[in-house]
Amino acid sequence: MDRIVQAARETPTEIIGFLLGRLEGDTIVIEDSTTAEFSSERYRVSLPPSSIAVIADKLLSGGLKGNIVGWYHSHTEGGLFFSETDVSTQKHLQQFSNFVAGIVVDSTNEKVGCFRVAPGTNFPVRLPEENLITYTDPAQAVHARFASPLTVPPTPTLEVRRRPPATGPLTRRMALAIILIALAISGIAVGSLAYYFRRPSNVVAILHVPVTESTVGNPIQISANVTGPGRNVTLVYGRSTNGPTTQVPMNPIGAGEYNYVIPGSQVTGDLAYYIKAYDPTGRELNTTTYQITVADFSLQPLSSAVVLYVTKTASVGMRLLAINNFNGQLQLSANNAPPGLEVSFPTNSTTPGSTVQVSFTAESNTPNGTFPVAIVATYLATQSSQVTRQAVIDVTVADFHLAVSPTSRTVSPGASTNFTLTLTLENGFTDTVKITDLAGLPPGAVYKLAASNSTILAGGPGSTTVSIQIKIPVSTKPGTYPIVIVAVGGGVSHYQTAQIIVK
Repeated sequence: MDRIVQAARETPTEIIGFLLGRLEGDTIVIEDSTTAEFSSERYRVSLPPSSIAVIADKLLSGGLKGNIVGWYHSHTEGGLFFSETDVSTQKHLQQFSNFVAGIVVDSTNEKVGCFRVAPGTNFPVRLPEENLITYTDPAQAVHARFASPLTVPPTPTLEVRRRPPATGPLTRRMALAIILIALAISGIAVGSLAYYFRRPSNVVAILHVPVTESTVGNPIQISANVTGPGRNVTLVYGRSTNGPTTQVPMNPIGAGEYNYVIPGSQVTGDLAYYIKAYDPTGRELNTTTYQITVADFSLQPLSSAVVLYVTKTASVGMRLLAINNFNGQLQLSANNAPPGLEVSFPTNSTTPGSTVQVSFTAESNTPNGTFPVAIVATYLATQSSQVTRQAVIDVTVADFHLAVSPTSRTVSPGASTNFTLTLTLENGFTDTVKITDLAGLPPGAVYKLAASNSTILAGGPGSTTVSIQIKIPVSTKPGTYPIVIVAVGGGVSHYQTAQIIVK
């Protein structure tokens, strides 16, 4: 019994085989089981004549011990019952002995039921539990436990011959083997010992082929067949992380056929679902809860922040990750970039599993500051809704500013004058800034900074002032001299203009 239950539990489809044992009075003692190669689907299993012949050969050769006292098969859904096909199979076996048993295993909960068909009818009868005893010690299974004063007629045997039989008695083992061969020849009406998942018409049953995979954004069609007087067929579904919570009535599309299409906009991750229905008494019947693995994608920046100076370019690597073997084409774009900040990609269309370089270029008019720029990957498929995934990179555009005060000085030939430079470093600018040129001075004029050199060290955001002293030669002719002060740092240059008036 343990072996049959384990086989039913570990096999996703149905199983089938024969029960071996002995008959003692009005008691069947089942001691073993056997099977051979069979064809199995979720709701159908058959043991073909060739496999029955293999079992018969083992019985004749002594490879199997005991006699055929019944058969077994499993149900993957619906519980313990005998279908119309089960009744037909059982009746064929009961032609040879009314004591043949039919065992059904529910592979979902490992419960076991034993059935027979009432002689002369098509009504299956489940044997009461008190009529069944399971022994862990085979020696205990003796007839005395089920002693009966009734005289039990011998089990009929079937003899197939073309000439008078040879001398010698027909053994019980040979008779049972011949029965099996006869079953193989007759094909039990349909060519095989078969069990088909079909319940009595007054029992509500939900037949469903589970959906196990999908792709993000794609609609999912769930279909089911409901036998018997089922009512209020409902699909219950939701994200796997939260469990099925959304309930929707399924649409009838034919006799006992229902379906429902989960919108692509709701397929945003792995799903769980089950189908339920009600019988006329209000009893609820549920299928197993099924899981749908949804192929998806995500973005992972190699750095969450980047700093670039105006007129310059900086790059950040972006991983495109495939979830559950996603392989769709993705379109890349950017949102929330400030004016003057250009975001570019080596290609606008790519597939997950790669790393792309996202480039940021700040034009001269790009405002300074930190901006959360969203890098967006968009999936577009024929049957899907638009699906987007994004990752945010904080882009800091840094610069420095130069101011001069005053913008005009009047000086006499041979005298000196001063200008004050104010250098402002924006957040993120860390390079040194150097005064590289002061052009337009009167011929022979010289200048010097109040600092010991022309380099202003950056000490973080804020302003620094520098004094420039200019000495005008005695020979300078009167007039207005426009000057240009140039500062360079981090590859960025700025200039300011002023004028010197010599009188």
